Amino acid sequence: MRASVRITAILAAAAAVLVAVTLPAGAAGTNLVKDGGFERPKVVGSQSIVGGPNVFFGGKCIPGTAHNCWGIGAGTIDIVRKTVWDPKAGKQSADLNSGSKSASIAQALFTSPGTTYRITFWLAATPGAPDNVNLAVFWGEINQHGNTISTDEKDFDFFPIGHTPTNMGWTKETFLETTPTLSQQPDFAESRLYFKSTTNLGPTNEDFGPVIDAVSVKQI
Repeated sequence: MRASVRITAILAAAAAVLVAVTLPAGAAGTNLVKDGGFERPKVVGSQSIVGGPNVFFGGKCIPGTAHNCWGIGAGTIDIVRKTVWDPKAGKQSADLNSGSKSASIAQALFTSPGTTYRITFWLAATPGAPDNVNLAVFWGEINQHGNTISTDEKDFDFFPIGHTPTNMGWTKETFLETTPTLSQQPDFAESRLYFKSTTNLGPTNEDFGPVIDAVSVKQI
């Protein structure tokens, strides 16, 4: 079921760190996501990043936007090194529940009108989580003024029982999205990908939530 009020709130929170810029999109097979493996900043153990307006990580942003980097619209994330738990790939992953504030992160993508993209990521949970963790993923279409044309929400669960820091149980998740044609939306400019922890395991378990890694968006 769509949660339109929740979607609106998440998109509004992220708007301060995402501004539309029109540039050519990548070729088929090219991953449009920058730092999809959360390798930057390089951390020792783990590092918390508190979100808010104009909070970015993961690369060198195009100034004033979350192109080529990640923006944190709300909450706090942890970048976690493989010395703490195993990533799916590379040496780091991102935990979307840090302390008492679950987080939303987003990246703006240079997509082409009337084109289908495959979104892929790997999902696990903070080791020791006592129950299912929940993740909402939003795909947004944006016009030349930075306004949201449309959104699509996908909801995912991960059951963590039995998994450990060296056996995270990483699960591959994938879905398709097609951008509008210019005849449908003449002012279409770009797409945006949002990840939002929707986990609520109670006041004594606020630090447990979804962990993501190896994010990609590729034209098909």
